[in-house]
Amino acid sequence: MGLTGEGFGNFGLFGACLWGALLGCAARLADDWAGTGEPSPLALLFRGTLLVWVAMIVRGGVPEMFYMGVNVALAPLVVRWVQNRGAASR
Repeated sequence: MGLTGEGFGNFGLFGACLWGALLGCAARLADDWAGTGEPSPLALLFRGTLLVWVAMIVRGGVPEMFYMGVNVALAPLVVRWVQNRGAASR
């Protein structure tokens, strides 16, 4: 039923609106963070991965998001972090 549906099941309309708003804010923050600095293929890859991950959250359940999405979404984050550390040390 997805994250917003789970919020509705637990807390009614307020929960659905709350989870939907939190998901929207998190997606906006992630997109802003991924877009900082020079546009790179890694940033595009990360945005695409986040898009798929968010779709899994909305359409699937929370456990599926973690089982299938966290490792895929964290790999570009780790690569970007290492890339930024290397650029900062130069």
